Amino acid sequence: MVFMNSRFLQIIFYSCIIFTSCKKTDKILYSYIDSEYPNIELVDLKKALKVDYDTAFLFSECTNNKEIEMVLGMPYPQKTFIQDSEHKLILLKNHKITYDNSFYYRKIEFLFHNQKYHLKKNQVEYTMWTDSIFKVTLIEKVDGNHLYQLRL
Repeated sequence: MVFMNSRFLQIIFYSCIIFTSCKKTDKILYSYIDSEYPNIELVDLKKALKVDYDTAFLFSECTNNKEIEMVLGMPYPQKTFIQDSEHKLILLKNHKITYDNSFYYRKIEFLFHNQKYHLKKNQVEYTMWTDSIFKVTLIEKVDGNHLYQLRL
């Protein structure tokens, strides 16, 4: 009985470490920008996420791994279904995935006013860009919190 309780506690402990160590893209960017604000007008995603890329893809809710494979034009190893209100950011360098993370638009929001970034392939809608520098705008919310909009 003591062994089972010990094993159970180990599982709980390691699960907590794993789940708390996984940072979502919005939290990483928010922390980076918030530490520099108001002295930051532009953010370089490469610097903020500590990753190099030449092409970025942003997928929205209800996209699965087969659809991501089709858009990327390469195998996508993860079994994925992007949940309701969730987004997935995938960054590529020389056709290899260098960054892959899901997030919600609670603290960070990407805005693309130019339609050239919004694409559709076989009914799958996604956003694609090659730039890394985004304009940062602070948006105050009614509840007293705020979010940062990143615009190309």
